[in-house]
Amino acid sequence: IRLDEDLLEGGLPAAWAGMASLSELSLSSNKLAGSLPGAWSALAGMRELDLSHNSLRGSLPGSWGAWAGVQGINLGMNQLKGLLPDSWSAL
Repeated sequence: IRLDEDLLEGGLPAAWAGMASLSELSLSSNKLAGSLPGAWSALAGMRELDLSHNSLRGSLPGSWGAWAGVQGINLGMNQLKGLLPDSWSAL
């Protein structure tokens, strides 16, 4: 799914964790806010995630370390804080 630069607003729905076949999601350059849903760790097939250039806040979910086959995560240009979770070392 690619919805870059579409003026989307609001948060990232935890319910999207149910989209088991989702492997690529790009929502960069929108007006998304809120935190990164820990429930998305259920997206075991995630390969590429781009949430850059939004207004996301909070910390990085340690549970996302379960994405064994992820090839790229871009979270730049947000307002995230904290340390890189230890669980991400296996990514």
